[in-house]
Amino acid sequence: MARWRRDFLREVTDGLGRLGLSSCPVCGGSELQVLARPRLLLVGGRGARGWLQPPDADETIEYLVAVRCSLCGHQLLFDAEQYRHGDGSLLVRGDAEEETAPGEG
Repeated sequence: MARWRRDFLREVTDGLGRLGLSSCPVCGGSELQVLARPRLLLVGGRGARGWLQPPDADETIEYLVAVRCSLCGHQLLFDAEQYRHGDGSLLVRGDAEEETAPGEG
């Protein structure tokens, strides 16, 4: 299973803080947590328009960063591409401490 790189999570956390997200918009709690595993959103394709759609239809998977309130459980989703800088991988495999993506060092 994949997870976000730790340095990417720090960048997202800093970016959301600069935008003013310091508390839950539902309960006002300040216990927000950026989750380590990405959320996937299927855009287009058969699931969006029904099973009668032609097989060559465009479909895209978007990777989202989830932020969850530890008090009420409300989750906010943010497009990972908005926080991407450069061409480096944003994801690593598993829970291992190793941060080297395949093909790197």
